[in-house]
Amino acid sequence: MCKPDSSYVLKLMLWNCQSLCSELKVNYCKSMRTDIIALQEVWSPPLEMLSQFSQQLAVTRQVSRGGDTLISLESDYLRAVRRIAVNQDMQLVKVIAHSERYIWFKPIYLPRGSRKEVQALFQKIQEILHPIEIKNLLMIGDWNIDMF
Repeated sequence: MCKPDSSYVLKLMLWNCQSLCSELKVNYCKSMRTDIIALQEVWSPPLEMLSQFSQQLAVTRQVSRGGDTLISLESDYLRAVRRIAVNQDMQLVKVIAHSERYIWFKPIYLPRGSRKEVQALFQKIQEILHPIEIKNLLMIGDWNIDMF
């Protein structure tokens, strides 16, 4: 593995896939050729679908519809070194790139998108992460918030 220069690109795919129970959706995700795939509302996908992702870090529960998130690290230079459960649908994932740089990923799925729900999420993150680490946090996903 060669040492990266000071500016390399990290390619992300983000999608609320509303179930990951079809080969077509898995193939679509894989065809994007990204470093990280972040999916929301994967709806307790079958193991044969999950197994097609490289380093898949899924949060699933036994509910037939709604919820659940998945992060898949698709590049060899990425490695998850820590996972922290935030709630039944989400986790914080610390990812090391090129064995020297890290970033925290927080896949978001907020079904109601209420102000109270968002405030509770930020409070929980502040309880978990040190302020210095929060600057390396990327929160991506389905907020279900009407901004206007």
